[in-house]
Amino acid sequence: MKIGLPRALEYHRSHRVWEAFFGGLGIDTVTSPETDACILKRGAELSVDESCLAAKIYMGHVDWLKGKCDMILAPRLDNFEAGEDVCVKFNALYDTAKAATGGPILGYNVDGKAGCSEQNAFIKMGKGLGLPRRRVAAALKTALCEDTLARRRLKENARQTFDTGSKPKVLIVGHTYNVYDKLIGAPIINYLSEAGIDVILASECGSDPRLAAKLARTLYWTYSKELVAATAEYKDRADGIVLITAFPCGPDSLTNELLLRKLKSLPVLNIIADEHTSGTGLETRLESFADVLQARLKIY
Repeated sequence: MKIGLPRALEYHRSHRVWEAFFGGLGIDTVTSPETDACILKRGAELSVDESCLAAKIYMGHVDWLKGKCDMILAPRLDNFEAGEDVCVKFNALYDTAKAATGGPILGYNVDGKAGCSEQNAFIKMGKGLGLPRRRVAAALKTALCEDTLARRRLKENARQTFDTGSKPKVLIVGHTYNVYDKLIGAPIINYLSEAGIDVILASECGSDPRLAAKLARTLYWTYSKELVAATAEYKDRADGIVLITAFPCGPDSLTNELLLRKLKSLPVLNIIADEHTSGTGLETRLESFADVLQARLKIY
């Protein structure tokens, strides 16, 4: 059996768990390539116009996997606990993937409010594949341990970057599926790094989600809360902040507006990427932002 992993959306957050889990069960995986113009174009063709850029990219990756695996992994994520939710596009991943491919889709359902935790969802998925519960539980435990260690290393690296060197420090605030994507986040991160700026990703800071209340007491989107928590923890140690959003993201439109109002003492660059984002225009904005950071360091 071979499971296809679309390199988009939840992949960038959970791929370590997925790969270790299936590997521990002796199941091969195939991952779609980095996002390129062809994948984006195909994803846009398969999506409704109102879909955000990240969702369109996801559809392109799902389409790329057609015929290259036995099943495509497409989890349904509703919420992780009471009082929180994830963006509705994650609720529909299973159905949109199935509609796009017409083929077999492997899913797992996470709904903490209904008592179905992420771990329980993995166990059910493994049992659905006809595997013994004990073997599935052992593979999941190993996968979660590896992921925890990897997250801990990322957190340590992020915090060390704030504490070392004299370069300007920029906190990149964006969802993993945006900042890690080759078309959306990579050009921004590469440009700032080449301009002599230390880049720290909020998604790697591992901040306590409760810190989000310092900037937004009523925020309930889990992924947004994690980013706001990192912003609250490190805003006083950053020289600037870059917000990265995939147009037209609903949660981000609200969250980023909130951050723009709260972070008036810092240079903040708000980048909204869509299918037609110009590389030249992006570089111009990043160049100006880098100049502002360098000037502030000379003054202060």
